[in-house]
Amino acid sequence: PVPRLGQDPEFVNIAMVNAGALPVTVTQVGWQVRRRFWRGYENGYAHQFFSDRRFPVNARLPLNLTHAQGGDMYLELYGEDDWRAAMAHSGFFRDRFKSRRSLRRLRVAVGTSVGVTCRAKPDGRLLDLIWAELQKPEQPLPAED
Repeated sequence: PVPRLGQDPEFVNIAMVNAGALPVTVTQVGWQVRRRFWRGYENGYAHQFFSDRRFPVNARLPLNLTHAQGGDMYLELYGEDDWRAAMAHSGFFRDRFKSRRSLRRLRVAVGTSVGVTCRAKPDGRLLDLIWAELQKPEQPLPAED
C-alpha cells in the first residue's frame, strides 16, 4: 500500500537521548515482550537491524552519548525495506501476538554497556499498523538473488 501523505507514518523513528550526567554507550536496540505466567514474568527479546542504505543518518552501534546528546534510528514502513513485512514473517512476533490487545506488551528496548535497558511503549498507531500486518496470511519471503 502507498502511504497517504500527511496521514500515514512513512517510517518509525527511535530517538535516544542521554538525560544523565555521565556518558553512556548504547550497544543494542530491539524489541521486548513481557509475558505473564503463574510463576512470574518471562521476557522475550528480538534484536533490530537498521538499514543505512535507505536512512544513512541512522546512528551506528555502539553509540556513545554524552550528556544531552542524542541519536536516531529509522525503520521504513513502506517500500523495499518495509519493516512491518519482515516483522510479520518473524516467528518471534507471530507466536507472541494473537490479538491487538496483546500488542500492548511490546516495548522498544535500548541496551547500554552498563547493563541498563531502557524501554518505551510504541505509539498506538504503530501498534495498529503492526496488527494489520500480522492479520495477513503468512507468505514465504521472496528469494534473494
